[in-house]
Amino acid sequence: MEDVYEIWNTIKQGINEADEKITGKGKNTTKNSFCDECQIILEDKERTYNKVINRNTRQDEQEYKSERKEAIKIFRGGKKERVLYK
Repeated sequence: MEDVYEIWNTIKQGINEADEKITGKGKNTTKNSFCDECQIILEDKERTYNKVINRNTRQDEQEYKSERKEAIKIFRGGKKERVLYK
């Protein structure tokens, strides 16, 4: 049984080394990458959300919904770009 684990660890180590050589990065490098544009969009969304909480009007709710949709589009698009161009 130990032979199987030794073989698996050797294969796993080879795959990880090949990954580091090809991408030039180690494991889980994309988790902490957060673009400046995403940060600005997130701050705008939070600012609009605080306006909705302070005074709940239809206009503020519509503005928040549009900000939230825009943020989701950018976050998903940015994630796809980071995966494609990794």
